[in-house]
Amino acid sequence: MTNLLFVAPYDDVHARVVADHVGSRADVQYIDLHAAVTKPLYIGPGEHVTSAGMRVAVSGTTVWWRRTGFVPPDDRTSNAENRLRAEEARAQLVGGLLSLEVTWVDHPGVVETAEHTLLQLATARRAGAVTPATVVTSDPDVARAWRDQYSLIAKSISSGLGIAPYADHVDDDILDLVPNAPTLLQEHITGTADFRVVVVADRAYVWRRAKVPGEPFDWRNPDPSGAGFEFVGDPGVGALAIDITRRMGLTYSAQDWVETPTGPVFLESNPVGQWLFLPGSANVVGPALADHLLAHGSS
Repeated sequence: MTNLLFVAPYDDVHARVVADHVGSRADVQYIDLHAAVTKPLYIGPGEHVTSAGMRVAVSGTTVWWRRTGFVPPDDRTSNAENRLRAEEARAQLVGGLLSLEVTWVDHPGVVETAEHTLLQLATARRAGAVTPATVVTSDPDVARAWRDQYSLIAKSISSGLGIAPYADHVDDDILDLVPNAPTLLQEHITGTADFRVVVVADRAYVWRRAKVPGEPFDWRNPDPSGAGFEFVGDPGVGALAIDITRRMGLTYSAQDWVETPTGPVFLESNPVGQWLFLPGSANVVGPALADHLLAHGSS
């Protein structure tokens, strides 16, 4: 039987949906960083990764790099020791899996690289997609020159440890703060609708959310559940989204685009992005991912 390992918390709803669509076609195991430190872990480099007495990965396993989870802090140790504990757990788990001849969907090194927003924008342009004018600067003169040319927003592009701010408009007062840290400034694309495009291998699935006049431009702010999205199939962004995903070395991505009167504009991509909030996605993306994982598996 095909062996699948989902690197995800056991209660991760995305993983559970995909596992349900895999059904009896494969043996599905789970591991994440929480399990790595709270359950007995045994790694034989190049041989196996065993968790709680169960061999979850050997050579030939297909590994879905979904979400690593977090190492829970130990109140008996210092902050520095807890940080070391978390870093060691990640290095041990990733290293143990890398030591095996497994098939990755997708490789953690490729996923980490693909998370960089600036690389995504450059890759999208090379694929022929339209992207917003973008600059990163800590120079207020450069920022003001861009402010004179465009309606600007500021975006965070890191993982947002501690805080995860929404993108927001930039006014002249904010520009004085730019020297405090390099900041990504981007042309604000108004558009008529948002697209969420989910790419699985050579297929793209597209949801559309019409923009409401006067609401914040980042749909996550007024509609955090994504209830306003509707499945539309592929209104012309699918081929580009697939090409961008391939150029990033991935077989999966969740992308944000904006619909404009002159065509779609690419905003960003997430190599492990969420999709279950999209209406009907459990029965669209779920089986597509299950089939994709099984196609990479071996018995």
